[in-house]
Amino acid sequence: MFCNRRAMDRPAGEGLGTQLAKSGFETYLVDLRGHGQSGPAASRNVDFSYDDIVLRDIPAVIRHVAALHPDLPLVWLGHSLGGHAGLAALAVDRSLPVAAVVNFAGNVWIRSLEPDRWMWARKLAISMTWALISRLHGYFPARRYNAGTDPAGATYVRQLTENALYDRWGSLCGRYDYLSELRWVRTPILSVVGIADTWMCSPLAARLWLDHAVRAEVTHWVVEDPPGVDHMGLVLNSEMEPVWAQIADWITNAISADPTLESPAVTVSAQN
Repeated sequence: MFCNRRAMDRPAGEGLGTQLAKSGFETYLVDLRGHGQSGPAASRNVDFSYDDIVLRDIPAVIRHVAALHPDLPLVWLGHSLGGHAGLAALAVDRSLPVAAVVNFAGNVWIRSLEPDRWMWARKLAISMTWALISRLHGYFPARRYNAGTDPAGATYVRQLTENALYDRWGSLCGRYDYLSELRWVRTPILSVVGIADTWMCSPLAARLWLDHAVRAEVTHWVVEDPPGVDHMGLVLNSEMEPVWAQIADWITNAISADPTLESPAVTVSAQN
């Protein structure tokens, strides 16, 4: 949400992206709209929504990479925003050529997916704070508030806040109910959550969200070793390397289950 593709391979040449490449995958690191080099960055004069990422940017990236490697299966790997926005894109556009999904710490903040009322009160308070700051500045300046490196558009923040308020994960225009559309996803999904991620994306929250992908084969991993792995630690903690290797094995097995697919896979990696 507030960082860019560099988080997916940090330190450069030694992080998750590099480990996937060393495993034999053609690996692309993606800056979504308003992040990193996909500028211009959000400001009072530059705005974008969550729908822009789901309905335009992610499909464009997937189709572009698929065209570059027409003989290889494509895997979407996303962290946080990259995870839930990626699945939303697959849910509403079932023509996207994705063979498997790896979802790091992906879930959405709506009341029906958070059974703990005190935890929900915290999530709602944070959402409202983001919205108030965005109204003040005309966008969310993440660096100023020590929330990350990249700003977010005011409409993006408003959309997620309205989702939280109205218990609905959907498009601004009302055409798409992303949560309901998850039932059409048939792509194998690996969900990876850190045991120490107690509020951004707890193991329970991730499971409740992906329970809506009723046609997909969903595998849940909760990372307990190394201990203390939290939301960002899944992609930034170098001690995760053995887990990253297991993820590479899962990808290989997932695409090998379809005899029409050849490996190595193309992995598209999207940031938080």
